[in-house]
Amino acid sequence: MDYQNRIADYFRQWSLRADGVPVLQGGQPAMLKLSTGDDERRAGAVLRWWDGDGTVRVLAASSDDDVLLLERAMGSRSLAALAGTGEAGDAAATGILCAVASRLHAPRPSAPPLPPLSGCFAALAAATALAALRA
Repeated sequence: MDYQNRIADYFRQWSLRADGVPVLQGGQPAMLKLSTGDDERRAGAVLRWWDGDGTVRVLAASSDDDVLLLERAMGSRSLAALAGTGEAGDAAATGILCAVASRLHAPRPSAPPLPPLSGCFAALAAATALAALRA
């Protein structure tokens, strides 16, 4: 089944209504996320594990986590705009980012199985070693 038909199926299954690019579920703003690979499919498990603590919540998911219905992040504040207001704004935006990172890395029970990060950073390690040889 192609993505357009899958989207239509989940619109019916979860009673969604288009709201520009985002969607509405029962009048509540949401986002529909379609995964395009294994890394993206793991996002559902991680977002459910965080359960809205520093992230959006998963409102619904397909059985294979290929399609997620996510809480839509809403707000009138923009970190980019805050950072662009000068040194104090940049410091404030950095503080907010650090606070969220702290929440995401706070101890919590049993993490979902995730691949090790070593594979993600292998190219960086190789480039660092090469740069050290050239120095």
